[in-house]
Amino acid sequence: MRRFLFLLILLALLPVAAVAQDVSGADRVTDSQGFSGIGGLFDGKKNQGTKAQDHARLTLEDPEGLRYLYLIFDTEYPGFRVTGEHGEEKEAGQEQFLHTLVDLTALFGEPQKRVTISFDGGPVPLYELYLFTDGELPDWVQQWEAPVEGATDLVLFSTHCDDEQLFFAGVLPYYAGELGYRVEVVYLTNHRNLNNYRCHEALDGLWACGVRQYPVFGGFADYYSRRGEDALNQYRIQGVTREDLQGYVVEQLRRFRPLVALGHDLKGEYAHGAHILYATLLTESWEAAGEETAFPEAAQRYGTWLTPKLYLHSYEENQIVMDWDQPLKAFGGMTAYEVCKERGFPSHASQVATASGYLVSGFITTQLEKKWVAFCVLPGSTAMSHAKSQFSVKVWNAQMPVGIMPRRPLINISQSPMPPCWAAFGCTLETRTRSTKVCAAFRFSSELIVNCVLSSFSRLPPYCATTLKNSL
Repeated sequence: MRRFLFLLILLALLPVAAVAQDVSGADRVTDSQGFSGIGGLFDGKKNQGTKAQDHARLTLEDPEGLRYLYLIFDTEYPGFRVTGEHGEEKEAGQEQFLHTLVDLTALFGEPQKRVTISFDGGPVPLYELYLFTDGELPDWVQQWEAPVEGATDLVLFSTHCDDEQLFFAGVLPYYAGELGYRVEVVYLTNHRNLNNYRCHEALDGLWACGVRQYPVFGGFADYYSRRGEDALNQYRIQGVTREDLQGYVVEQLRRFRPLVALGHDLKGEYAHGAHILYATLLTESWEAAGEETAFPEAAQRYGTWLTPKLYLHSYEENQIVMDWDQPLKAFGGMTAYEVCKERGFPSHASQVATASGYLVSGFITTQLEKKWVAFCVLPGSTAMSHAKSQFSVKVWNAQMPVGIMPRRPLINISQSPMPPCWAAFGCTLETRTRSTKVCAAFRFSSELIVNCVLSSFSRLPPYCATTLKNSL
């Protein structure tokens, strides 16, 4: 009993981390220039706003002192200046993160009772501003780290903002959140030919899954097509060549030098042409990234790199089951699958709303069968070899389990007895019900299973409705 009381007293004496207080509000703005309205910066609508004029200014004051500024930009902005209460000026936001956290104590040595933010990089797409006192920040405040060039463990090549949560469900929470590996997500499109909010949803989803390295948003437009060639033709019409697209992928492989790269199904999951194109580009770029003569400017900047492992989604042979149903300490006992299902994908609010009509909302309720599959390619070959005699799930290190190898120790490719191994990571949906009210696991093609939940067939595109009716 005495020991128990002693422990209680000891715990009571331990210091408790203070919680940062959210003091955001227009009443903290004591001076402004170039903003048409201050109230919109504090309305909680990060996807709505009006650009401020170039050379805009905001002066903020709090009697207790401000520790953090959290700025949400609609599009990337080339940095700004912060002036402290004693007139000292510091640069901030050079990384051009859409969600930027400024630690005033890191800049000035202590919280500031008065700060001025100066924007001189053109019209200012600042849509939301949060202010916090000293203390521990809420979990939803994103503190992004710059991408780790030359030392990333895993790079996931996701065509759209949300594909990383659906077709690679489980990967991010486990490898980034639980194991703490350096994980980078590289998107083909930033969707800005359609809207700007998809990038914000992506950041929210990645953060919820434990990713801390800021992603790469490709500058290519978002188009839908049913074939890879059609997707490429759509880009050609806009003046984007195949070389432009492949150069982008090669540059990312060389820039991050990952041990593992993940990519889409070569058949495009549900026959999405952009998925097909991105997967094809990745397989071609894997070899090109290791050749000095291919895209020489990127080779001069980053050097060449032959990624030890490349994994593709839903390859059909040599399937390996990945268990995403084990509890993760980093997420309070949630499984990797549950994190994507309950936190990651729901962050993509626009897609949760629209996908329920014909594509993926069944992902929320239908259990996934998680599989890795693999096949091998000889070094220097131009064609994929399906030689099963060369297949090994322990390609680089006999001590490592199936799946992802951490950067440490780095195995010298030239000394490895095995050829580089390509593999496919995938989720296959099982049929759970046969009902005219709720459909689960139907096929767009003879080999691809896609999931949906809907109240009627009327919300489906014609080819989907036909497939469903024929399968019930």
